[in-house]
Amino acid sequence: MIGVFAGTFLYFRLLKKFDLPTDDLWKNICIIFFVGLIGARATYIILYPEQFSSFYEVVAIWQGGLVSYGGILAGILAALLEFRGRYLVLKLNLLAPSFFVGWIFGRIGGFVTQNAVGILNNSFGPIFYSRVPIQLFESLLSLVIVILSVILIFKLDRKFILRYPIILIASLGDYTLGRFIIDFWREDPKVFLGLQFGQLISFFIFFCCIIMLLYIFRSRKKIS
Repeated sequence: MIGVFAGTFLYFRLLKKFDLPTDDLWKNICIIFFVGLIGARATYIILYPEQFSSFYEVVAIWQGGLVSYGGILAGILAALLEFRGRYLVLKLNLLAPSFFVGWIFGRIGGFVTQNAVGILNNSFGPIFYSRVPIQLFESLLSLVIVILSVILIFKLDRKFILRYPIILIASLGDYTLGRFIIDFWREDPKVFLGLQFGQLISFFIFFCCIIMLLYIFRSRKKIS
């Protein structure tokens, strides 16, 4: 919950900076959060149905079992429905760094609970239980994305981020690239060409982000 409050605080400050209304802030955040949570859980259940034999096991999310990409995509869909209107694109752009602020704390929590573990490796010492601390790597990745996103928000022309969801797409692209690399240390089975299922999803989303960014810059060049 610390991540939710921290991300919401940043989103509130960014809305104020761009003179956008904050009346429905908590309503928007709660809907996006819970839809994302349901999406993350539903994706895990679809991928690993053999792990569930009762309704209790389905709802026991505190025991782990969430898929990041399912939550992210479900959250984006919820945001599209919640933010429909004049400032839809700008709000999506401002939401991107706010989400990854929450992700920083979420990954730290995942490290504490050992929700997803890295491969065995003594290089990191006993503090990491002889496993690569992939959750902390992902937390650091999220911090870098937050910093870069906030810089872009204030450096890019306001009309540009009003028209194109470039911050959202760039953040998602950065995350998928980072996740693709980090997942080489994740203890998951290889499914194709020595890659894990999560890496294949990362590669696909990253490729889509590159295509969308190229389209955005090409469209901007034509307009200018």
